[in-house]
Amino acid sequence: MSVEKFLLNPMIMIDCGIILVKDIKHRFIASNVVFSRLAGKKTESLIGLNDFDMPWAESASIYVNHEKDILRGDNYSVVEPLNGTAPVNLITTKKVIYDAAGKPAGTIATAVEITQNINFFNLAGKSESIKVCNYGEKYNLTRIESKVMYFLLKGLKRAVISESAGISLKSVDFHLTNLKKKFKADSTTELVILAYQKGYQDILPFTIKF
Repeated sequence: MSVEKFLLNPMIMIDCGIILVKDIKHRFIASNVVFSRLAGKKTESLIGLNDFDMPWAESASIYVNHEKDILRGDNYSVVEPLNGTAPVNLITTKKVIYDAAGKPAGTIATAVEITQNINFFNLAGKSESIKVCNYGEKYNLTRIESKVMYFLLKGLKRAVISESAGISLKSVDFHLTNLKKKFKADSTTELVILAYQKGYQDILPFTIKF
C-alpha cells in the first residue's frame, strides 16, 4: 500500500496490536485504535504530530533512530518501552513505505505488547531498547556462539552459561575460545569490552515468537 492511501484514510481498522504509519519526517499520518488509546488522542488529532509531542517524548529518539535505520536499509526489530496512557513493553518491526512513484516516503510500524517484564538494564548501564537480530556477518557467529556471547554480556559465569545455553562446560570454553579468536581478544574480559564497544549488549540474538 502506498503512502497516498494512508494519507487519504488515516484510520487503520485492524486492531490487533499497534499499527502506525509515519512520513519521511517521522510525523504520524495513520494509525489504529490501539495506538490511539496508548497516545490518549483520537487518530485525527495525531496527524502531523511526532513522538516529541507525545507522553513518551523523553524516549522519542529511540523510535526515530529505529526509523532512520530502516530508511537506510537496515532490517531489525526492537524490544522497547512505550510510556503512554499505560506503560507497556513492545516488540516493534518497521518497514519502509513508498509513494506512488516508488520513492521511500516513510515507515509503517507493527508492534505487539510483551506481557512479561523485560530487563532493560545491563552491566554498562541502562539500555533504552533491545535490538532483536543476529550479531551481523562481520564476525560470522554461530547460533551457539551468539547464545554464549549473550549470556556472557549479561554477567553470567561459565557454569550458569552452560546451564542457560544447554551445553557442557567444555563446550562453553570451546565457544569462548572461538569468540576470542573472532574478536581478536586476548582474554574474556577484553572480549566483553570489545563487545560492549560495538553495542552487542543491546542485541537480543533470538527469534521471539507469539
